[in-house]
Amino acid sequence: MTVPAPVHAPRSVRAEVLGGDRLGRGDRPALSWWLPEGAAIQSAYRIATSDGYDTGRVESDVQSYVDVPVFDRARRRTEARVQVWTDLGESAWSEPVVVDSGLLAESDWTAQWIGVDEEERAPKGSRPAYWVRGVVDALSTDRPQAHVTALGIYELYVNGSRVGDIELAPGYTQYRDRVQVQTYDLAGLLRPGRNVVAVLLADGWFRGQVGTPRAADQFGTDLAVRVQIDASDHGVASPIGGTDATWRTSTSHVLAADLIGGQRDDRQLVDRRLHDDDFDVSAWSAAPVRDVDVAVVRAVAPPVRRTEEIRPVSVTRVGDDATIVDLGQNINGWVRLSRLGPDGTHVVLRHGEHLDATGDLTTTHLDVNLPFLPEPLPLGQVDEVVSAGAAGDVFEPRFTTHGFRYVRIEGHADPLTPADVTGVVVHSDLRRTGWFECSDERVNRLHEAVVWSLRGNMCAIPTDCPQRERAGWTGDWQVFAPTAAYLYDVLGFTRSWLRDVALDQRADGCVANMSPLPPAEGFGGPIGFLNGSAGWGDVVVSAPWNLYEAYGDPSLLRETWGTASAWVDFAARSAASGRHPEREAARPTPAAHEKFLWDMGFHWGEWLEPGNAPRDFPAFVAADKSEVATAYLHRSAATMVRVGDLLGIAAETLDHFRVIAEGAAERCR
Repeated sequence: MTVPAPVHAPRSVRAEVLGGDRLGRGDRPALSWWLPEGAAIQSAYRIATSDGYDTGRVESDVQSYVDVPVFDRARRRTEARVQVWTDLGESAWSEPVVVDSGLLAESDWTAQWIGVDEEERAPKGSRPAYWVRGVVDALSTDRPQAHVTALGIYELYVNGSRVGDIELAPGYTQYRDRVQVQTYDLAGLLRPGRNVVAVLLADGWFRGQVGTPRAADQFGTDLAVRVQIDASDHGVASPIGGTDATWRTSTSHVLAADLIGGQRDDRQLVDRRLHDDDFDVSAWSAAPVRDVDVAVVRAVAPPVRRTEEIRPVSVTRVGDDATIVDLGQNINGWVRLSRLGPDGTHVVLRHGEHLDATGDLTTTHLDVNLPFLPEPLPLGQVDEVVSAGAAGDVFEPRFTTHGFRYVRIEGHADPLTPADVTGVVVHSDLRRTGWFECSDERVNRLHEAVVWSLRGNMCAIPTDCPQRERAGWTGDWQVFAPTAAYLYDVLGFTRSWLRDVALDQRADGCVANMSPLPPAEGFGGPIGFLNGSAGWGDVVVSAPWNLYEAYGDPSLLRETWGTASAWVDFAARSAASGRHPEREAARPTPAAHEKFLWDMGFHWGEWLEPGNAPRDFPAFVAADKSEVATAYLHRSAATMVRVGDLLGIAAETLDHFRVIAEGAAERCR
């Protein structure tokens, strides 16, 4: 009998990481795949790895988020393949996908946290980036890897070559609790013998300006970095070097680096010899060892990368020595200036979204002027560079980002052309999954505006805007997550951010307005009373459910059940705790249904309703917004019943949320 040859293999096999706690401990890999071309129904699958794990044939039609339990030990790096049985028969094996457990626990680290030497710390927004440098002696260069994390943002260099293409690493998390680690392949970079490993380290979100008040030092005052180099010897991976007290540190050519303020470089101070083994570091300071108590965990979201480059649609001279560059599109990112002028030329780049009547840049509409601030705050977004006059030198400020369409370039000695300026789009490198086009070009343009709005606000976390606050406002993602899920794969991105939302949640269940939550805007800060608003806190209920509906993965629902339960209970207690003063004055005796009428605490309500922007903020704070709040209470409680039924939660718990949902609905009728 002739055995039929296997049909085409499963396609687009992807590895995800899921299932951990709110810190990210206990994550495990899971595979998803598309069926072979032409197949319609899967009846079974088999997963096997190159180091011996094998499920055998599993009778199942599941083809997404299938657990692969190979994170049983640190440094387990293997390749996984998938085979399926479909209506076309037995398939061939898929192309392999790499699954790497990395470092799983603190005990897997031998490298120390080290910092920089600062005799006097510069004011916020004006702090330099620092070099941190060491030498690693490699006896083996088989399967070399670097594990890197930081309190700050960093770039890694080995023997003068930049490692990887991740920007703004390690990303933005609630630094008091957790920080992410990146693992890089050093094949072709690490050589036998002595290797110079250097890190360029800047403030980033950790201690740079963040949020509405532009507060600095929100998560700490001392920069720190941790680098561990591993290599294999006879197939066994182990550390061969890393950061410790022997490393040295110095200031760099980056004189100032701030995500909001901008970046200032002096290219005359660039010294590429620092990457040479014989470079004299006697003038550098010893890097102090830091005592850092924070969970170091793998990243579950795709990293931030440079995702697109844009040429200007116009370059126009204004005034005596300024040029307006128009990219034709608002972006999040920076510009790369490829012609810096003669030695000593001082060029200033100002970024914004609007031109005035004369065609010049204006940013006054973006200045931060809010009732709880003592004075308006300027936008920032100003980069500066001093040229060294070196042929081929470029300025690319990778330790800041801007939200902009226009750039005003001042001080350049020569006329600029579109070839001299490149817009670099920077955001989390999410996989595009959805597109839309129709016969009405107006609708197409509206859709493209939505896509670009998302791309401008998914830089490590979901943000409200890419230029002023850049904060992870919970209400924004509560509204936009369903749309985002049509356009991109946002599951890992949302999972990572919701872990910080859970870490920021108050003990009584109150969810903060933004996450990661800087103390200046936290529960104990001057505007702490604004936290816990309906619609904002409800993201912990709605977003996991929205993504379950989009992707069919219930793991995020399981991960967030406790956070969501605590929030809905907080909201129900708040609703039952009292009555709005206006309601109490109008009717001293409450009606029975008012137990579920949520008119206590602060709510943003119909925030920024067109034509009804709040002008008297104290009056807005005091206003009754129970219509919106009670509607959200109903929706979230009802969603908890649906989630609980899916997860097999006890009937008593589901009845509890059902009573809340029905009571709030009765109030809304």
